[in-house]
Amino acid sequence: MQEAGDVDNLGAFIRRMRMKLGLSQRELAKMAGVSQSLIARIETGSINPRFETVAKILRALESVARSRKYALSIASKPVVTLSLRDTLRDAFRLMDKYGFSQLPVVDNDGRVVGTVYESTILRALINEGEDVLEKPVEKYMEPPLPMLKEDATIDDAICVLEHNSAALIVDDDGRPLGIITRIDIVRTLAAQGGLQWKQRGV
Repeated sequence: MQEAGDVDNLGAFIRRMRMKLGLSQRELAKMAGVSQSLIARIETGSINPRFETVAKILRALESVARSRKYALSIASKPVVTLSLRDTLRDAFRLMDKYGFSQLPVVDNDGRVVGTVYESTILRALINEGEDVLEKPVEKYMEPPLPMLKEDATIDDAICVLEHNSAALIVDDDGRPLGIITRIDIVRTLAAQGGLQWKQRGV
């Protein structure tokens, strides 16, 4: 049998988790399949809920927390990059070695300043011949991939990757910490049953 103090602690824990996840009592109640008034009473410690009820609420909270997991946790690390003075040949060799179709370019301070795509190298070869491979990537790079902050969630990444094949996760100075692609998202959502992806209609 639960003591009053245990009930108070449980209610405080549920409220703290709900607030941390940015959920209203109404939203949590809907997800857990209980009434909003029940959530309110549990949080204030005025009711001793059944185990089954607590389990449903905790599962709902866990589901939301999992969907808001940091994108950096599933990103590829460390990021393979090019410097401005690297050549297109260097870029091709790295792409061939790691199986990438694009590589970020960083400046002398390690900040992302552009992107080189395999399609760019192909066009340059067709238009300018093999000698182009000795030219610096700076002359052929395109704008940087979309960038996410270090605390971006998987949901944030999904929004960006709906219209882009990859995105970089960078620190406050613009230095790359990880790169995340659609396959990273698919792999993660598949492990979770794909619920979030289906909800977005993708």
